[in-house]
Amino acid sequence: MASKPIKKYLHFTSFFRYSSVIFPIKIRIISRHRQILFNT
Repeated sequence: MASKPIKKYLHFTSFFRYSSVIFPIKIRIISRHRQILFNT
């Protein structure tokens, strides 16, 4: 019972780290696609 909240916390922190890594990459890709779309 006591290990469950810790597991949830670890999952949350790993998810936050994953999102913090993925978000800038996604934004960069989207901005690049927008530049390509606007240039043509």
